[in-house]
Amino acid sequence: MKKNFLQSPKQIIRHSLYCFSFFLLLFAAVQAHSQNPQCQWAEKIAGNSYDYAYSIITDESGNVYVAGSFDSPMLAFNNGITLSNSGDYDGYIAKYNSDGVCQWAEKIAGKGYDYVFSISTDINGNVYVAGYFKSSKLRFNNGIILTKSADVAGYIAKYNSDGVCQWAEKIAGTDGDYARSISTDLSGNVYVTGYFHSNKLTFNNGITLSNIGASDSYIAKYNSDGVCQWAEK
Repeated sequence: MKKNFLQSPKQIIRHSLYCFSFFLLLFAAVQAHSQNPQCQWAEKIAGNSYDYAYSIITDESGNVYVAGSFDSPMLAFNNGITLSNSGDYDGYIAKYNSDGVCQWAEKIAGKGYDYVFSISTDINGNVYVAGYFKSSKLRFNNGIILTKSADVAGYIAKYNSDGVCQWAEKIAGTDGDYARSISTDLSGNVYVTGYFHSNKLTFNNGITLSNIGASDSYIAKYNSDGVCQWAEK
């Protein structure tokens, strides 16, 4: 019987609680470093259904980037910016300036369930995201498309500071495989972690990992051009 790795409503709610906990921790950190903490701004990202923000980060210039997924037919940001839904759940990334004004928003989407779970920036202002998709084809802007080879496939992607996708790479086998967190170093290298159910997980550059259990975790390093340097489980 084919395994279904699509997240259940309970799992989605759990992820929402994680997100809520993250914002509580962020608020607590601000309190710890200020005698008179005051909220500078707060902005809603919402439609009329289930919409989530999973990850947030800043760049060297003080801009703010947020990543998440949305179920609403239309997702509204401030500054008149909206995104239309292409499937069941679409991923999105958005950039705000330091005053909380949205500069741009881009979706990562197909016709099925597609998620962006982590976002990071580098010292040059580039933006990196990690997530997973169930759609047969996952579409980024700039004409970039990934084709699914598994029930669920992981991916990472790079955008410039204007929100234009530079490249996207799939991390997948033939079963359910996920990319859950992404980060960069001062040299521009990219690191991604996740887990996989496939017997063999394939990265680019001829790098693979074999599964020895029901679900194995992995970490992988890519250069700034999206070429995998190594992967370990």
